[in-house]
This record gives sequence, C-alpha cells and structure tokens, in this order.
Amino acid sequence: MILALTVQTLSVQNEFRTKMNTSSQGSLPASPDVAVLVGDLHASKKIDRDERARLQDRLRETLRALEELLRQDGLVPGAPAPLATRLALTGGDEFQGVFREAAAAVLVVREISERLHPHKVRFGLGRGPLATRLADHPAEMDGPAFHRARAALDRARARDALLAAEGFGDEVDDILSALFHLLGAQRERWTRRQLEYVRALRQQVAAPSREGRPGTTSRPKGEPAAGGSPARPGSGAPTSPDLLLALAAPGRHVDPRSIFRGVQFRAARALGISPATLSRGLRAAGFFAITAAEHAALRLLAR
Repeated sequence: MILALTVQTLSVQNEFRTKMNTSSQGSLPASPDVAVLVGDLHASKKIDRDERARLQDRLRETLRALEELLRQDGLVPGAPAPLATRLALTGGDEFQGVFREAAAAVLVVREISERLHPHKVRFGLGRGPLATRLADHPAEMDGPAFHRARAALDRARARDALLAAEGFGDEVDDILSALFHLLGAQRERWTRRQLEYVRALRQQVAAPSREGRPGTTSRPKGEPAAGGSPARPGSGAPTSPDLLLALAAPGRHVDPRSIFRGVQFRAARALGISPATLSRGLRAAGFFAITAAEHAALRLLAR
C-alpha cells in the first residue's frame, strides 16, 4: 500500500514537472510559416571598390523603395502587408526580408536583379516557422525559415542560378528553382538598351493617363506621351505594375501580354524610337517569356 502511494505520488510530481516545463518552454506561441528571402551580390569582392560602393548605394535605395511599397496593408485584398519586416542589409552585400506572403518575393527578386544589372545577384527563398518572435529587423530573428533560405542560397550559388527555393514542398521547390534559373540566365544576357526598353514599357503601365487609368493609350492627337521620360535602370520607384496586379488578384490568372499590349506605342514615344524597334528589342530580350515565368512563379507561391 505504501509502495503504491509512493509510486502514485512520484507519478503526479513528474506530471506536474512536465507541465511546468512545457509551459515555460511554450512562452512563445507556435509560429505560422513565413517566407524568408536572402540575397547576395555575386562575386562582389572582385568588383572595383568605387563601383561596389555605387552598387551598395543603389541596393540600399532599392531596398528602401521596395520596403515602402510592400509594407502597405491592402496590396493583397483582406490581408496585412506582404512584407513583415524591413528589407535590410545584414552584412557586406547580403540582405534579408521576411514575408507573410511569399509571392511578393517575386517582385523583390525582379527589381533588385534589374536595378543591379549587369552585376549578378543570387537569392535563397525559404519557407517555415520562426524560432523567435517576429521583429522589425530580420537580423534579430532565427528559425527553420531562415535555415532553409540560407541552404537555398548556397544551392543557387553552387549552380550559378538566380534563385533556389526550399520549404515549399519538393515538387514546388524544384519547379521554382528551375523557373528562376531559366529566367535569370535569359535576363543576365540583356544589354543595357534592352533593359531600358523593358523598364520604359512597365513605366507606361504604372503611369496614369489623362483619364486617370493606368495602361490606357487614349490621348489627344499629337500630345506627348504620359509618364514623362523613361525610367533609368538604376533609379526611381519600383516599376512592376503587372506583378502588383497579380498580387492583388490571388487565384486569378493575370495575362501579362494583355497588360502591356496597349502601351507599347507610348513607351516607344518616350524612348524616342519607333514601335517596331521597341517590339524587336523586347522580342530579342525574351521579355514576354521571362514575364510569363515570373507570373507562374507568383501563382505557385500564392497557392
């Protein structure tokens, strides 16, 4: 009888200790999955010191502009801002950001790749929980999402690919990594003129017309094109209106060709070239194929 009572008492005590330990360890609530994007300027140590300083300034400017855009509520209907933290430099030429909506990372990859062109940037995109509380600066955080993003970045570097993904499921990881490898290889062959054509075309979609609607070609005969002079590749606010439209319509296919079809004449006017010259330049750059791949990646991440 005494032995039975002793065993029961010890059992109760052990159960109490287990509950107390679980309670103390569980002071942080279970973290929902987030997406972490880690990027790095490729082979930056081989870049001339002055050029590297200019690239870092351009990168900071781009990160600030993207952060301001993607930390706005309402970009995705009924959801908080897609970007949960700052887009911040975390050491040397490396930067990080944490996303509530992984699809928004596609826009960040595009903008940074084009702003720093022709210099290469490599990205790792990881999905998973956090082991710390959500903070404003990604350097203050850790967890499986960060570990997977870091492993993905290492794979992207090893394969000389634009981006690798990890944590979205084996099949989606492979598809995303292959898509970004292909579109990155194509975009890295762009000439400066081709990049100028692409940015000018997107700028015309982003610029309001006289009627206040983006992307319309209606204007009085002989009037200068709306939107002003074309965007320089390394300056200005993000020019990805097509991806913003796709973010705002989750689950619905957005055809990029329909978005850009009506503004090529205006873009050519702004560039001071003929529409035929612009069309040939876009075709040589593989612009619509690259854009279609980006939209496919966005839809995969938005599922």
